[in-house]
Amino acid sequence: MIDLPQLVEASMVAVSLTCFEKVIKVFNISLQLFNLIVASSKVDNDILAVDKMRHALEDEGVITKLLTKSEESNTRLTNKIHEALLDLSYHPKVGEDMVAGQILKSIHQHNSSASKFTNYKGLLAQLALLFKMVNSFGLVGYG
Repeated sequence: MIDLPQLVEASMVAVSLTCFEKVIKVFNISLQLFNLIVASSKVDNDILAVDKMRHALEDEGVITKLLTKSEESNTRLTNKIHEALLDLSYHPKVGEDMVAGQILKSIHQHNSSASKFTNYKGLLAQLALLFKMVNSFGLVGYG
């Protein structure tokens, strides 16, 4: 029998593997799985499960992959991804730092791109999500 931490880890790996799925229905189910894990009170109350989730988010690059997917997607799907990442940032044991850090890395990659063919739609998507986060969490230590 699989225990909760293993289930969380397997779920996050599955989300990671399907982040670049072209079939929208498959990706939507994957995003629903992500949302279910993030919102689960059972996961939240299990220290090992939360630890597995945090490690899988980092090791599998789930946040970065979701951000990348939001750049190539239609507006409705981009909004769903942004909502999922905002929900993750509200998670008491993950927090906004992990998500905001990945957004800033993504924005930095856009700005440091040597290519003249910068993905402006992608940069706009990341800036929009960063705006939502600043609007939600505020700026600590400023003004």
